[in-house]
Parts: sequence; structure tokens; C-alpha cells
Amino acid sequence: MKVYNSQARFEEAARLGKQVLSIYSSAIGLHGRQQDSRTLGDVGAVLANGGSLDEGEELLRKALQLNWGLERDSMPGTLSSRRSLAAILGKKGNLAESERHLLEILGEQEARLYPQHDEILTTKLYLSGLYEQRKRSKDAEKLFLPVIEGQLKLY
Repeated sequence: MKVYNSQARFEEAARLGKQVLSIYSSAIGLHGRQQDSRTLGDVGAVLANGGSLDEGEELLRKALQLNWGLERDSMPGTLSSRRSLAAILGKKGNLAESERHLLEILGEQEARLYPQHDEILTTKLYLSGLYEQRKRSKDAEKLFLPVIEGQLKLY
């Protein structure tokens, strides 16, 4: 599923993701384990990448509910699911809620990770794109340039 997704074969990834979720939930059931929320989050992100925004959003919200109920709201997988949800919200035009999520995620990541961590750079890139959508070019540039500089330092 993730391989298809990374190859931009979104239709195949979405089909496989739905199969995985169906088999997983019927064989094991969704009981709030960390793996349950990760599976829901992964499939939700894949569906959203394939254009099924509503379905992806629904699965990501379920994944987040499982994590919040078990006080795993700041775990890396949860933050990644929240970032995927923020991307969906942005695509659907809910820019204010998307920005709120991204700023919260960035704050939590900056408190826990080193400044050039991939997760922080990715969140800044998402937030930069959102600022561009909102016609806030100066804010976008402030975030985007350090991301590029951070990536260049890695090579």
C-alpha cells in the first residue's frame, strides 16, 4: 500500500488500503491498540492522497480518537496522522482549522525533536504551503527557506 502510494499509484494504494482495513478489522477488530490507530491513519492518508478526502478524513479522525482516548496524543504516529488530517482540511478549503492543527503539531514537535528533524521540516513545508494558499507569502517564505536550508545541510 505504501509502495503504491509513494509511486503515485493512488488508485491501487486505496484499493489495497481498503482491503487491508477490511481484513484487519474483521480478523482482529479495532480495540484501541497503537497498531489499530496506525493502520487507520495509514489507510486514511492513502485514501486522501488518492482523492477520497471525505473517506480519508473519517479514518484519520477515528485514528486520532483512539489515540486521544489512550493519551497518545503527542506520539509521532499521532502527530503524523494529525498532519495528514490538516492536509485534507486544507484541500477541502478549511484553512483555519488546518492551520490550527499544523501550528499545534509544530509546537509539539519542536518541544521534542531536534530542529532539523524530518518531521519538523515536513510540518513546516505543509504550513508554508497553507500560508501560500492564504496569500500570506511572507509567512510562507519565513518557513520555506529554512526548510530548504535544512534539507541542503543533510546532503
